Amino acid sequence: MMLFSRRQAICAAGAALAAPLAAPYIARANIQISPFTNRAYSKRAIELVQRAVVVDMLAPIKIDFDPSYYTKALSEKETADFRASGINAIHHAVGIGGPTAKEQALSFFAIWGNFVARNSHVFTGVDKFADILRA
Repeated sequence: MMLFSRRQAICAAGAALAAPLAAPYIARANIQISPFTNRAYSKRAIELVQRAVVVDMLAPIKIDFDPSYYTKALSEKETADFRASGINAIHHAVGIGGPTAKEQALSFFAIWGNFVARNSHVFTGVDKFADILRA
């Protein structure tokens, strides 16, 4: 059995109480990520966001519903803009319905499948979640 002196016990108790109280103040190394705002974030928060998988589930990469847009390759600027966005995956929220819904859906997926293939330097088809992580 190990015996502690009174001094050792008081020091250990003080350290045990001080550590949780001091931790938030020690880990406050805030980093301002934009010159346009006064907001600052912890290094841990920034690293968490950088590692996060971002899935855009709201709309196409460009709000242009003209089918001819998707028949061309992306420009260098569009490629750079998409890569800078931080988006890892896209899931469309496009409504298809009515008596020709099946034909509309087949056309939509054919257009997008070809668009992804035409721009394979930027996009990859996804079959399972591991494909998103690989992309």
